[in-house]
Amino acid sequence: MTKKRTIQKENHERPCLVISRDKAKSCVLKQIEKAATVLNESVNENDDARHWYDFTKELLRQIFSTDELSDEFIEKGVPSIGGADITTGRFLKTLKSIYNRLELYQETVSNEGKDIMVKTKEDYLECTPVAGQL
Repeated sequence: MTKKRTIQKENHERPCLVISRDKAKSCVLKQIEKAATVLNESVNENDDARHWYDFTKELLRQIFSTDELSDEFIEKGVPSIGGADITTGRFLKTLKSIYNRLELYQETVSNEGKDIMVKTKEDYLECTPVAGQL
């Protein structure tokens, strides 16, 4: 049985940062700070909370090499029980946990950082990931 676990771990791709750790920290921290404007609002009932949630989910998808942390953020695969908390406060706890673990992830930024570029976007947040031009 131990051998099976080892094989599963070897086949499981671990997430890596595809932008610099400093830039990832900056982007995630800005989302943590942004959450204060919609703290404890329902992501289904408040448009600003929904924008924060959707943006954060996509940000995590684009700064990591796999969807593992984005899935963790949205709690993909976790059974939902009636009356489950769907407020930004709940998702903020997960985002803070991800932020605190950023030091643990390997950086795989290309030699010129062109795989993913983060640019300034004044209308919502300063960290908007966009597909880079190779």
